[in-house]
Amino acid sequence: MPDNDQILSQNEVNAILEEVAKGRLKPSAKTENVKVGAAAKKSEDYETYDLASQDRIIRGRMAGLEMINDRLNRYLQISLSSSLRKVVEVTLEHTELIKFGEFINRLVSPSCFNLVKLAPLRGVAIIAVESRLVFAMLSVYFGGQPDIEEKAEAYEQRDFTMVERNVIRRIVTLMLSDMQRAWHPVNPVTPAYLRTETNPQFIGVIPHADVVINTYFTVEFENVFGSFNIVIPYSMIEPIKARLSVSSHGEEVEMDTTWMARLKDQLMKTNVDLSVELGRTGITIEELRDLRAGDVLQLNAPANDPLVLRVENVPKMLGYPVVHQGNMALKIKDTKIPE
Repeated sequence: MPDNDQILSQNEVNAILEEVAKGRLKPSAKTENVKVGAAAKKSEDYETYDLASQDRIIRGRMAGLEMINDRLNRYLQISLSSSLRKVVEVTLEHTELIKFGEFINRLVSPSCFNLVKLAPLRGVAIIAVESRLVFAMLSVYFGGQPDIEEKAEAYEQRDFTMVERNVIRRIVTLMLSDMQRAWHPVNPVTPAYLRTETNPQFIGVIPHADVVINTYFTVEFENVFGSFNIVIPYSMIEPIKARLSVSSHGEEVEMDTTWMARLKDQLMKTNVDLSVELGRTGITIEELRDLRAGDVLQLNAPANDPLVLRVENVPKMLGYPVVHQGNMALKIKDTKIPE
């Protein structure tokens, strides 16, 4: 680094250039090599750029991605609590942009790496779950206690069995279902499980120099505390970055969908009056008084004509009277009532 005394100020640079323009000062080799801070950069008309590097300035926040992660946090808390039959607290800690190689170096070892696709997005994402959390959930699934502190070292020295891998795949599939719901209002995706790896050297789907979006979650239930990361390559979401930067549509769509589902559920539980009119006839009060069981009344409607089913006294359907399991019923013929 040059000394501050060796860097010329803008006024000194202007004075030197003025003297050179008047011919009073001739530039020497020493003068030509002087760096003048920002003035030297302004004279350059190009900048060195490495095409193989993914170093970039990513400006602006992606509000859509923040809403996706927030919804995913709520969905995971409900689904994991239901699956483990325990009160599970899932917390979204932070989301960051980081190089994949740096993420691997910072990750708690050992971890369970689950490779997934988010079609139609190109590339492969990773759900990295801390092994301590994986074995705690496996213990709960098989009816044991989630406290594995005493056996932590033994667990870290062995690989997953085939049965354990099947349970891990079941847990990851549950998480992928929640991811599909969380992404749907912004950009629908179809997640798919690929495989599980325990050694980061065998992942091989993301170069270590590539930039990824790392979303860090913590999970706590009973006396167990663990974490997992959802790692999405930045190149995967770059084509839909414009959608992820918009924050106005995501919550509105989710609220409308939730409201419609609740309205439909309440409507299906509503009691309504159904009535079918067989026909009409006119009698006197004296005839009504003298009616006895077995008497026959002649109605004004032919016996082979369809009957009208009324819902809350509004004509809705046509049908014929039948006996079903010993009870009088109406067999629907048409759902359209002629004018």
